[in-house]
Amino acid sequence: MKLHLEAIHDIRKFCLGRNELPDCSLTYDALEHLANGCRDVMADILQVAKNDIHCTIKSCQGQNGEPKEQWQVYTIARSTPCERPADFGLSNAHAIGENSGFASVVGANDTKNTWIPHVYASFICNDLVNHSTYADSRENWSAFYRATAVFPLRYRMSGERLHNVIGFLTFDTMKEDLFKRIPCIFHLRNEKENYDKELSFFSFYHLGGIMADALVCAFYPIINYNNRKGAM
Repeated sequence: MKLHLEAIHDIRKFCLGRNELPDCSLTYDALEHLANGCRDVMADILQVAKNDIHCTIKSCQGQNGEPKEQWQVYTIARSTPCERPADFGLSNAHAIGENSGFASVVGANDTKNTWIPHVYASFICNDLVNHSTYADSRENWSAFYRATAVFPLRYRMSGERLHNVIGFLTFDTMKEDLFKRIPCIFHLRNEKENYDKELSFFSFYHLGGIMADALVCAFYPIINYNNRKGAM
């Protein structure tokens, strides 16, 4: 509980202190700190070592009317230590349509699956290498992670019925089945109600959603800033 409160309060402080982006390096440092806090919470919940699990915070950008499959995902913060750099401000983005984790929660098609929009609130898979239908655009991805969980950063404007996705909170690991008995989306992808019911028994699922929802408060001003600057 202490770690959980610290992570949520760090997100709140970030929201209050950075409504603009005058210095991207400062913003990145703050987001890296948040990624570490989210990682620590999940490691505590799963009762594993901190270095066994890795957290990333990602931005999702796309033009209005553009197919979701073409939306671009940038990694702007990673938990430490990590040899993979952040992609903040760089061009090495990944298309949603080439990644099952992103496509599933956005409701887009990837190179191997057709995902129904507004159905899945998370993507969790304990054993990626043994699922031939998993799509990933990262070269040699299995050298970096074997299991992953993806939670969308989403908001709904007043009067709107559907959510908008502006980013992702992810947790991955090289240890297969680190998420223990948490159900795999590929096993229940055609049984949405059972998938939700099974997930509801796990704190990992609920805390991932809570942290992702809290991070939206930090990301929404950033997305607005980028819009004003013409970044999107």
